[in-house]
Amino acid sequence: MITTIFVAVISSTALSQLITFFVQRYDNKKNKEDARIEDLTKGQVALLHNSIFKSSVEYLNRGEITTHELDNLNIMYESYSNMGGNGTAKLLMDKVKSKCKIVED
Repeated sequence: MITTIFVAVISSTALSQLITFFVQRYDNKKNKEDARIEDLTKGQVALLHNSIFKSSVEYLNRGEITTHELDNLNIMYESYSNMGGNGTAKLLMDKVKSKCKIVED
C-alpha cells in the first residue's frame, strides 16, 4: 500500500514537472518570436520613414508631385503610421501636400 502511494506521488510530481517544462519552453520560444517580430517591425518602420523622407525632399525640391507619386507616398505613410511610426513623416506628408503642385501622370 505504501509503495502504491509513493509511486502515485512520484508519478504526479514527475508529470507536473514535465508539463511545467513544456509550458516554459513554449513561453520562451513565443517570447523570442515576439521580440523578433518587434525588431522586424521597427526595421520596416525605419525603411518606410527613410523612403518617405527621401521622396518628400525630392518632391519639395522639385515643387511638384504626380498623382501616382502622391498615391505611392500615401500608401507608404499609411503602413508607416499603422506600424507605430512617429509624427515626423506626417509633417513631411502635410508639407508635400501643401507646398507641391499636384500634376496628372
